[in-house]
Amino acid sequence: WEDVDLTQHLYFKGKDGGIYSLHLPGLAFLLLPAYALDSRISPPDPFQAPANLPFLPLRLRFCRIFLLVLGLLTIFLLFRWLSTMLRSQGLAFALCLVFLVSSPFQGYTFALYPAAAACLFTLLALNAALFPFRGRIINGIALVAGIGFLPWFHQRFIVLSLGLFLV
Repeated sequence: WEDVDLTQHLYFKGKDGGIYSLHLPGLAFLLLPAYALDSRISPPDPFQAPANLPFLPLRLRFCRIFLLVLGLLTIFLLFRWLSTMLRSQGLAFALCLVFLVSSPFQGYTFALYPAAAACLFTLLALNAALFPFRGRIINGIALVAGIGFLPWFHQRFIVLSLGLFLV
């Protein structure tokens, strides 16, 4: 660990010797419930884990299921937005299918990439702002979560969050 510079970036060294980053805390916070469940069901084994990740659970089943649910929710919100905007469920289905086939979304969904989660929260805010949900409380929560959570994924989403706020 001597070759790791802990002063230049937002890193800290844990009690177990692992190096933890404070960069992009939104994605880690979003996955925290699934990670905690994975840690309880299949606790980490330092002898089987990679050398610099001794805290990693043996299996990440719930994290993968959670990422799958987030991906499916993203596709559902895209379909809702397109079908309401275009007033055609067939065309919305075709455009969602084109999106799935021609974009790197499938690979990003399971790869802890902040753009996949940012896509979900952007679509959540767009749906709430342009085509409100039936429940007023749900609509308010969707707007606050969609706009407020984006900057926690990456600094580049601050401008997107501002644009959604203006909408």
